[in-house]
Formats: sequence, C-alpha cells, structure tokens
Amino acid sequence: MMNGILRIQTYRPRQSAPVEGVTVVITGSGFTAHRITDAEGNAEDVAICAPACALSLDENNTTTLPYAVCSLTARKPGYRTVRIQGIQIFAGQVTLARPEMIPDTEEGKDIVDPPVIIPTHALFAGNGGSGPAPTNPCTGSRVLDRVIVPKNITVHLGRPAASARNVTVSFRDYIANVASSEVYPTWPIEALKANIHCQISLALNRIYTEWYPSKGYTFNITNSTSYDQYYVHGRTVFDVMVKLTDDIFNTYIRKTGTVNPYYSEYCDGKSVTCPGLKQWGTVTLANQGRNALSILKYYYGSDIEIVRTSNIQSIPRSYPGSPLRRGDRGTAVFTLQRQLNRITKDYPFLGLLTVDGIFGSRMTETVKRFQKQFNLTADGVVGRQTWYKISYIYVSVKDLAELTSEGETAAGTLSDGTWGGTVLRVGSSGSAVEQLQFWLNTLAQYTSSIPSVTVDGVFGSGTAAAVRAFQRKYGLTVDGAAGKQTQALLFSAAVNLTAALHAAGRRVLLCDFDPQANATSGLGVDKGSVRISTYDLAVNEQEAKDAVVHTKFGDLLPSNPALSGAGVELVGIDDREHVLKRALDPLRPEYDYIFIDCPPSLELLTLNALCAADQILIPVQCEYYALEGLSDLMTTLRAVKRRLNPGLSVFGVLLTMFDGRTNFSAQVAEEVRRHFPGKVFAAAIPRNVRLAEAPSHGLPVMAYDRFSRGAAAYEQVAQEIIAKE
Repeated sequence: MMNGILRIQTYRPRQSAPVEGVTVVITGSGFTAHRITDAEGNAEDVAICAPACALSLDENNTTTLPYAVCSLTARKPGYRTVRIQGIQIFAGQVTLARPEMIPDTEEGKDIVDPPVIIPTHALFAGNGGSGPAPTNPCTGSRVLDRVIVPKNITVHLGRPAASARNVTVSFRDYIANVASSEVYPTWPIEALKANIHCQISLALNRIYTEWYPSKGYTFNITNSTSYDQYYVHGRTVFDVMVKLTDDIFNTYIRKTGTVNPYYSEYCDGKSVTCPGLKQWGTVTLANQGRNALSILKYYYGSDIEIVRTSNIQSIPRSYPGSPLRRGDRGTAVFTLQRQLNRITKDYPFLGLLTVDGIFGSRMTETVKRFQKQFNLTADGVVGRQTWYKISYIYVSVKDLAELTSEGETAAGTLSDGTWGGTVLRVGSSGSAVEQLQFWLNTLAQYTSSIPSVTVDGVFGSGTAAAVRAFQRKYGLTVDGAAGKQTQALLFSAAVNLTAALHAAGRRVLLCDFDPQANATSGLGVDKGSVRISTYDLAVNEQEAKDAVVHTKFGDLLPSNPALSGAGVELVGIDDREHVLKRALDPLRPEYDYIFIDCPPSLELLTLNALCAADQILIPVQCEYYALEGLSDLMTTLRAVKRRLNPGLSVFGVLLTMFDGRTNFSAQVAEEVRRHFPGKVFAAAIPRNVRLAEAPSHGLPVMAYDRFSRGAAAYEQVAQEIIAKE
C-alpha cells in the first residue's frame, strides 16, 4: 500500500475566482480529515492510503478495486453545500477536487443540491468505451466549414431520446472528465495520450458534423457509451489527465486527405470488443516503447495523422509557437501581461504587472504563482499549456460586456465573415446575432449615423434600426434584415476599421478644448497664429476638418484664448451640451483615437467634452486636493451618464506627479486604486524635470528627451492603451 493525494481547490463557477474559508470534511475507510481553504482557494493536501499500482496495471484484475474511495463535504456560510461521494484515489497519483461554490441567493436558499455520486470506474465495471461508428455519416449542409475547438460542449446525461438533463461545460473540462472516467491515471503517458486523442477526436466529430443538432436535439453529445463516451458530471478528475488535456486539447485525429475529425471508436478490449482502439492494448503497446501516434496507427491504420488547430473559440490569441520566458519582449508578452492583470482582479495574490511587453523577473514570479495555482509545472516559462490555461482563465473571469469589447462573444471568437446561410431578422437569436451586433457596434464607434446596440444575441427593434442605418449608409436595400450581402459588407467594413487599431501607426487627433491652449503649444503650434480654432467649431459652427493642423506628432484641433468666452456664448444655444460632439462626429472615421483636452474646471466646455466622448481618461495628481476634485468629477460624470451620454464610461485613471520616495504619493495611489479597481494604469507619471521643460520648447517629452523617466512612463501608458484594444 502507498499513498495517493487528494488536492482540494474551491472556486466560484467556471474557476472565475477562488473561495477562501471553505470548511472541507473528507471521510474514507477508517479516517476523517478536516481542511479549510486559504485566500487562494487551496487547502492542505490530504494523503490517503491506496492499493498498489500493480492492480491498476493488470488487465486481468476484475475483483479488487485498484483505488481507495472517499467522500467530501464543502461548506461555507453564504454558499451552497457541495457533497461528492465515490472519489477515487490511486497510489502515486493526484486527484483534483474542485468544489464549485455557488452563492446561496435568496431565491435559492431552499434548494438542496443532491450529492455528486461517482460510480465505480468504467474500466473496472466494464461499462466504458465508445459508441459504434456511425453507419450513415452526416454530410452536406449540416457539416461545419472548418474544424473548431469549442469553448463549451453541451452534454446530454442519458441516451439521446431519454428525458435527461443537459449540461454545458468547458470542452477541456469535458475531455479531462471523460479521460478520468474511461482509463486509469497510472497508465504509461503515451497510452494515456493515445486514449485522450481518441476522446477529443470523437467529440469533435460529433460537433463538426452537428450530429445531434441535425436530428433536432439541443445538445452536442451524450454520456451514454452505447452512443458516445463516458462522462460523469461533477466528478473529481486526475491531475495527469488535466495536464495532458491542457497540452493536446486542440488536436484531433483524421485520415490523410480528409478534413473532418475521425470518429475514433474504442473499447476496453476485454469485456467489450470493437473494431477500433483497445484501451488495455494501449498499455501493452506503450510498454513496448510506442508513442501515441504509433499506437493510434496500430489500431486505425497507417494513414492516421494527428492535427493541431489554432481555431479555438474564446481564445483571444493563439499560442505564438515557442515558449516565452524572461528576457523576451513583444506583442505576445503584451497579450500575456494584459490577460494576467485581468485575472489578478479575481486572483489578487498573483500581483499586477506593468504592461510594457517585457518579460522580466516580476512577470516570471507572477507566471510561477499562476502555474502553481493551476497545477502546472511552476517554472515561470509560458509554454503551450500555460499559454492556453492563462487564456482559459482570462475568459472565465470576464463578463460578456468585457468580452465583446475585445472582439469576443459569449459563444467564442468572432466569425471570419463567411456567410452562414441564415438571414437574420427581428425574432432571430443566438451567436450569429451576437456577432452581427458586435460588428454593428464596432462600426458605430466611427460612424455617427449608425446607432450602437446591446450585444445580447437577440435581434430586436434596436438591432433592426442599426441594420437599416448601415444599409442606408452603404446603399443597400433598407429592410432591416441582415442577409448575405448585408452581413458580408458589414463584416468587411468593420474589419477594416478594427484592423487599423492593430497597425503599428495609430491615427491620432488631439482636440484642445482648454482656453489655456497648453496642448496646442505643447505640439509646437503658435496659439496666437491659429486661423481656425476650437472656439470657431463651438461658436461659429466651423467645420472641424478645416481646423485640423497636421504636426509631426499627430493631428491637432488647436485652441486659443478666445475659447474662454465660449462658455458664456454657448448658454443661449439649443442643445448646447452637444456642440462639440456635432463638430467631431464627421472626423470619427478618420482617426483611431480622438483625445479631448479639457479645462481644469467642471463647466460647460468640460460638459461638452464629456458628451462628445465615448470614454474618459482621468489624470489624477498624487496630492490631497486632487482626490477632492476627483469626487466632484465622478458626481458630474454620473449626472452626464444619467441625462446626456448614457454610453460614457471610465477608460482608465492615470496617476501623475507621482513621487515614489514619499508615503503620501503611495497613499493617494492606493486610495485611487481602491475606488477604481482594475482601471488605474500600471504606469504612473513621475515628477520629472524634463517633463516640466518640454512644453516650453514646444515639444512632447518623447521628442524633447525620449530617454527621460517621463518619456519612458508615457511610452508605457501608450502601450497599456494599445493593449486594451
């Protein structure tokens, strides 16, 4: 006898955040153990005496359980109690118990969740394996145009026609569950990989051919081994299965010369026979030195190949192809830093990073902490497993509003614009509508005639109005329905605009709406010689395009002291709060970013800027009175959102005049971060002589002294802004 390990980690649903202070009671044959989870949701491992490994490696053992059995109960006030029975502990292996702690809402207080009961392992019971290969493969319009690894898979917990529950789970969690249910974790690694490749390919075949939806069902696959493969909802899984799944979840088997994932039929080869892979046979072949591909070819033929796809739903960016480590830099590092910082909101022990595209020592430690939390090798190197685990957790902790702002939807990443064959109109719903709404919103950011819509996957009157506006602008038949032509043109227009945000050179316009005209002078423009200024836009209805001044640092709408009187002159104008918005709207399609520099007081000019903006970037000096002013600004902001500009939001808060040598600066920074969680830029603008000198020379600090601390800080801020695109 030797020990196996039960590892307990408590999370909110979808691993969106750890849950601290959960009391876990573990009971087994002759023992009871108590554990309490820490701030990371982790509890001390429980060592449990288990039968010898030889029992799980002997295909003739049909009488003695090759594992120990225990149960656990997880409780915390304010959460539903979780009970799991029949947990399997193998010698020398780690079993992961991840109780999903669901808040106990008022509506759910009387709900008593039944325990999760893990049955005898399918390999021991002789009821595992897969259903037979389809005799009439689904072809034609129901076959998807490309193989996609889905974010989620919907499993029917019974035979197809049975009245049973449907559950939707992460695809990777599904595969790790099937692997834990079908084969033993003690087997050789190459045998395990061969089996998991089969399980992935079979599931992807069902999804790719839309096998069950084509027959009128609302699920992708069943847990019946008479039809598909074994899945036990809510069961504990083995650490080795999770690690292998994380490495190969985006691979599948196919026959050379074909596209579709192969329906990889399999069975144990003992209690059940089949023409495909024999589970026990993979152990023998692995022990002979064969790798996973060789094992698969042994059973399915020499024309079998393993394909890795980058078409992964919900993953913002595919693995760059080689590991990232300390000393690396570039856009892939930016991506990781941005994602890790978002994860840190829910896993604060990871620590915030400076989003600068440089993989330094601090990032190495953050990656190590992340890897340790999610049972990866804690080496600080971001290989394929770690990259996709970070992406997975990143998506899990974000809500729909955040996802759609980054080009993702609840159903996963956006389509490639291929015609889906369905006209979308009032009453339509689903991911296709959701993606249509996203593209409409993208275009609405640049075209004032197209209204923004709620991205909810429901084609209502608001979506129809936005479609009609798009059709009108682009000379299509104005019917409010999105057919092939409308969808194709919308995709093309939106992609072209979105692509500009990822180009190296951003198109930037600075609108100086401050009578002091400091921004104008700072870009080297003489405010006394300005022919047309923002005063003329506000008061004389001059067209903004005629006022644009091109500088080598970007385009400028200049100001001059005449603007100081505009506040009084605007009082008598109808809809005076939206004067600047009306002036700037025609320029929106011409620029990637339009920055509005406001006066330092909350008056009518500032109100115009707030009505013209989509988002607000708030600079905060690290001094006491700045906090008082910030409170007044937020009061104004709430009033503007309520009455004049409902779409206005805080893009970010920038700490300025920061002096790291003083406790007071640190206190102000801490207070600001407390009030604006996740919104404060990692880079702070320091007190810097070169920053103060640059305006007097009519130059931005990057041009005046690009190697100064001030220039470096602003470059970091710029990269953080780009990273949020």
